[in-house]
Amino acid sequence: MKIKKILALLSGIAVLTTGFTACDKEEQASSETSSQESSATETTEAPTEEAGAGTIYFMSDYDLNPQNGESRSIPLTLFEDVYGGKIEWIPTTHATKFDDLSKAVLGGEQVDMFPYTDNAIPYGVFTDLFQPLDDYVDFNDELWKDMKGLADKMAYNGGYYAVPTNINNPVVLIYSRKAIKDMELEDPYKLYTEGKWTWEKFVELMKTFEGTGCAGWIGQGIMQSTGQPYVTYDGSAFTNNIENEKLQSAGELIEQICGAMYDEEWYDELDEDILFLGAGSWDIADSNKENKDADVFFVPFPSEDGSGKNVTADINAKMLVKNSQNGEAVAKYLECERVAVTEEKYVEAQKKAELESGITEEQYTFLQELKSPDNVMFDFAYGMSKAISNATTEYNERGAINNMNDALLTGYADAPSTWTEIRDSYKGVIDVELNGYKKEN
Repeated sequence: MKIKKILALLSGIAVLTTGFTACDKEEQASSETSSQESSATETTEAPTEEAGAGTIYFMSDYDLNPQNGESRSIPLTLFEDVYGGKIEWIPTTHATKFDDLSKAVLGGEQVDMFPYTDNAIPYGVFTDLFQPLDDYVDFNDELWKDMKGLADKMAYNGGYYAVPTNINNPVVLIYSRKAIKDMELEDPYKLYTEGKWTWEKFVELMKTFEGTGCAGWIGQGIMQSTGQPYVTYDGSAFTNNIENEKLQSAGELIEQICGAMYDEEWYDELDEDILFLGAGSWDIADSNKENKDADVFFVPFPSEDGSGKNVTADINAKMLVKNSQNGEAVAKYLECERVAVTEEKYVEAQKKAELESGITEEQYTFLQELKSPDNVMFDFAYGMSKAISNATTEYNERGAINNMNDALLTGYADAPSTWTEIRDSYKGVIDVELNGYKKEN
């Protein structure tokens, strides 16, 4: 459906407050999510020409319907009142959702929609849990065109199995502009705007600081700042990329930061004894509240070339479950999610809610820049197997790329002493896992 027709159908809908943010994270501590509830007023009767989307059966560890007296989200309001649809929640848990989905598909239970998480692609598709949405979503349509580049990165086996609607929670380096100014150092944000936010500058600032250089979620951001995935995909086959020169350089930077420059303690907001806190953007508001005189700001992770353009962030997307006959209804709901983050009145409502949560207008504006789908890194490695990606706490049980990201930073006793040794110890493991996908091609 073209966007003009969608917006014409929304003329009876008025926003009461807040906006829309999706809620699923595969690895919270590292990644994937807090959610902000959004609400809309009750609306007029749905237009008859668009009514009748029917019921979508949604299996997830969270419900899209309002809970405990909350208002409906904007996407749900649009779906129910414009399209006459309904969402029926099939509860599961974070730990068991793929097992539960597999049992439902094999048992013939109706499940239509499932939240995208890392291991949905390629693992979930490879194990025949999902079907593509190509027949229902046109990424050349005005409503979707900004998401096409990211959707293309996520395309697998010739199909769009996950349809991304928006980006949440970019991982950033939070810092105090007052501390930088007091030390008469170059401001990281200024360096970023000038294309000079390099690894070298990052280390230089940390060495100058009297406290600890950095803490928090650092490793993945450094590795993904290279723009290089651990596993590449040419549309038909996967290739082990861990020996890439840029990844090697990033691994050597992690080695350099280890020890005196990194604090292994976990922080939920910026601390005055730390220059940079690596964190999801949800920690910015708390950092503002706890550091009222610090003039808190943030930057993306630096890059070797100074561009800082490759961002680690959450991708909000949904999947169409295998054997579902409700592809059109799922696509209509996804249109509602997309409208909720693109139509001006809803965007303004979301902005108002975020400003009320404790971030500044300047911070909000920069976050929107970092949430550009063109900036977001996507790596199939995170969705292939537990041998490759598994965010547990025991070194010998963690995934290969989890240990390459941060085993040195967090001081695992069982880890080798260099990044190269860690990488080399996992090369064969990754090769074996990639070979397991060859039977499909």
